[in-house]
Amino acid sequence: MTRNFAVVVAVALAACGGQRNESESLTAANWRVDSAPEFDVGGGEQDTLDTFGQVMGVTRIHDGDVVVADQSTHALRYYAPDGHFARVVRREGDGPGEFRLILHLWRCGDTLFVRDWNAPRVFVLDEAGQYIRTNTLAATES
Repeated sequence: MTRNFAVVVAVALAACGGQRNESESLTAANWRVDSAPEFDVGGGEQDTLDTFGQVMGVTRIHDGDVVVADQSTHALRYYAPDGHFARVVRREGDGPGEFRLILHLWRCGDTLFVRDWNAPRVFVLDEAGQYIRTNTLAATES
């Protein structure tokens, strides 16, 4: 089955400091969406997960791959810079580095952080998806 998922990246225009007069205000004519997608994901034979369920985060890592966190499949799906499926990191469960319900995906430097909803924890992974450690979130008293 062929499947394409187009990711469209929008750039927000913002002014830094100063005041804008009426002649500088943005109009609809300033915005344009290209008909060709910037990044087209999937469609390869190795990508057995035909659709995304609930995307909870997307990030580009240093080698150019794009990582998609899909809550419904408990997986981090890796795509090459050209959009072709590269690999999947899928660990459903309650153990170290196993996802019960992915809530968020973040990247900081060469480290990925995956927030699990069913437990107050954040998994720390390297860019390849290898488990490093678990950070437990503590509740604060009000």
